[in-house]
Amino acid sequence: MPRMTNTEILAARKRLGMTQTQFAAALGIRSYLGVIEWEKGRRGMHPLRQEKLEALLAALPKGEDGGGSESGTLQAQPKIEVQA
Repeated sequence: MPRMTNTEILAARKRLGMTQTQFAAALGIRSYLGVIEWEKGRRGMHPLRQEKLEALLAALPKGEDGGGSESGTLQAQPKIEVQA
């Protein structure tokens, strides 16, 4: 699986309707600061974290765009609750 870019990570978080703190908790990292590093492109996401993120995205209800647009950009989706 190719590593997600910083813009894909940001788009995924927004699609999930999560704050940086919620996103960090959902992916099992201690602080939102790690999310900032990913979103700014300063650090890459570990493949295991990316697998968790892809599982969260797969669990979203399919929207009008089928879970993502044909252009490959992620669209806004309903917020889902994540239990940490």
